[in-house]
Amino acid sequence: SIIPILFSSLSGRSDSNLWLGIVLGMILSLIFTAVVEGLFKLRFKVMLKLKLKPYFLFIPVAVAVVAILIITSIPKELELGSYNPQGGDGYYFEKSIELQPGKEYKLLFDVSYMNNDDENSLTVSVSSRDKANIMFGGDSRLVEVSENNSDTLEIPFTVPQGSSIVDFKFVNNSEKSKVSIDNAKIVDSKTGKNLKSIKLGYKYLPDSVASRFQNLMVSRSFIQRQIYLNDGFRIFKDNWLLGAGGGAWSVLIFAYQSYLYWSTQSHAYFLQVTVETGILGLIILVMLLLSIIAQFIMDYKYKEEEDINYRVVQGTLLTSILGMFLHSCLDFDLSLSSVFLLLWTLLALFNSGYRHNKPVVVKKNDGSSGKSGLLFRLNNLKAFNTNPIVMAVLSFVIMIMPILFATASSFEGKYQDSMAAGNTDDALKYIKNAESLDAFNADYKIKYADLLLSGENITKEDFETAKRLVDEAEKTDKYNAATMENASILNIKMSMFDKGIELVDRAIELRPFYEQGWQLKINMHYQLMMAYLKNGDPENARKHLDLALETINNAKTKNEENMDPFVFSEKTMEYLERLSYINDNFEDFALEQVDKVKFLSINEMDIDSDNVPDQWTIVQKERVDLSISETNILVNNIKDNTPGSVETRSISFEGGKDYKIELIIDNPEDATDVLYFIPGLHEDFVQLEKAGEGKYLANIELPSDFNTANTYIRFRFLKDLLIKSLTVTEI
Repeated sequence: SIIPILFSSLSGRSDSNLWLGIVLGMILSLIFTAVVEGLFKLRFKVMLKLKLKPYFLFIPVAVAVVAILIITSIPKELELGSYNPQGGDGYYFEKSIELQPGKEYKLLFDVSYMNNDDENSLTVSVSSRDKANIMFGGDSRLVEVSENNSDTLEIPFTVPQGSSIVDFKFVNNSEKSKVSIDNAKIVDSKTGKNLKSIKLGYKYLPDSVASRFQNLMVSRSFIQRQIYLNDGFRIFKDNWLLGAGGGAWSVLIFAYQSYLYWSTQSHAYFLQVTVETGILGLIILVMLLLSIIAQFIMDYKYKEEEDINYRVVQGTLLTSILGMFLHSCLDFDLSLSSVFLLLWTLLALFNSGYRHNKPVVVKKNDGSSGKSGLLFRLNNLKAFNTNPIVMAVLSFVIMIMPILFATASSFEGKYQDSMAAGNTDDALKYIKNAESLDAFNADYKIKYADLLLSGENITKEDFETAKRLVDEAEKTDKYNAATMENASILNIKMSMFDKGIELVDRAIELRPFYEQGWQLKINMHYQLMMAYLKNGDPENARKHLDLALETINNAKTKNEENMDPFVFSEKTMEYLERLSYINDNFEDFALEQVDKVKFLSINEMDIDSDNVPDQWTIVQKERVDLSISETNILVNNIKDNTPGSVETRSISFEGGKDYKIELIIDNPEDATDVLYFIPGLHEDFVQLEKAGEGKYLANIELPSDFNTANTYIRFRFLKDLLIKSLTVTEI
């Protein structure tokens, strides 16, 4: 199967000829099959005469494998093409290797240029990546060196603690000459000992193919499966004896995962069985595997009549069964019903063959263990038989359940169609039928209750029914975060505010890295606060205001356990900014002013702990740095002669309206030092007007046809400064 790859674009060939590779692959497969068949025939013609064991067949196979490995691993020097400013990728090369963290190394290699020219230049950069970088991108630059016309380069670097892999990038900067690199190696900086030779290219193997087999243990796929295993073991530790029940992985994993991923499968069947059925279920599964292996051994050792065809069939079945179980340790194939049924079909065929050709194991009378040991007892276990009528009735009962579930699903589909058509009466009838047929489906209960509470004239009976349905959904699906969120919304709808907040908190516990759960909680507190303010109840309003703002620190605390920390969405930030505005002006503000706040800087909000305020983005990281300094935002230009830009989150401007921008800094400079830019409104940066000590203002008028998609304010500060606040309000 590798032959077509060698002739395709995956191998880096510009003249891809996939069909030629497929034809050659088929021819070589036929030759290989013929050779293997010949070797098997050789067993019967020659091996018996020479009294050779069957293991003889492995010798030529091993020799062939070793020969292929040796040939394909022959190295060659790396040749980089001349630099092409128009694009392309032949002028640079990247190589990744594993090195022990926390040690000092040197990269040594020889360089030769095809043309001797003063413009010859080679840039070599060394970077490090930890597991988080491998999973989510990014790296740490260790060193970058540019050399002209050097014959040998020596680049020292130190691998930081926590590093998983080190990346080397070679770039030819010359437009006139090619570069050859050879004899690359890593040596210990202190001892000078040669630690590792780096093969930059292979003579008979394309780089794209070779790279697929390198650093497998630190690849994204491998690390991801490691994370699945670790997270699964955390669930197992809390439910080690009997497990957490069927489907537990897909529901509970969000509460235990190391970062937010949506895989409903563990990619390891044995782990999934352990999570769902505990240590007892794992023992039973292992015993099943051991039993079929024991059957095969007894067949091989004790069957007196040698039936070659029978042994070939049993051996093939056993190999297939073990192969499927082995592959299921790395993937979720046994979660597919077709593959799972195929496995049990193979198990049934293997067991059937054994039962109809069961070997006779005789127990010795001399007291010796021999054949009278474990295998004898296993072979003579009594078969478990039951009345076929009982099994028929049990099967019928089991078959009824999926029929009911399928019928309920059909009614739910009709409910969706009726809702889309605006026919709520029919929708109510259909979802009621679905809920009655599938009492275990919390989603049907939630939809039924929501429809009852959405009517114009809600009767007491409707209210009580809805309340009962929501309570049942909560109990039926208490580990499902989505169900808890929906139940919390319905409880708020029924004016059961404390219960609604309790359930949304429960949803966050079950899925802490899901940003929308935090948004729902903040929105609930915001709406309740506004309702209490309108009703003249500032005490309860203040309670919900404080609880809403506390979510910033709560989310940051949860994020400390997250490999890929999230930040609040723009919608969530809008709620928090309005809440912050009310908090700053709680004793003196008008409710109608709240919706006019389009942006308000919350300088300390940094829930992903990168020391960059979450509402801001650095546009040019090589020119400017943005960080939190106590309660202010520090802007530090890295290069004084080329200041960089920073920008706010996307702001929901509306065409045809006027807005005011107010910037407060604590080290006032001339107005020319503060520039801003709004895409779609300005063609270039313009000055903010100085309006007092450290205060800068701008009034903007947006045309009615203004494109409000992805609109932000970009700032450029010509000098370092501290931002105290930025407010954007509708005039």
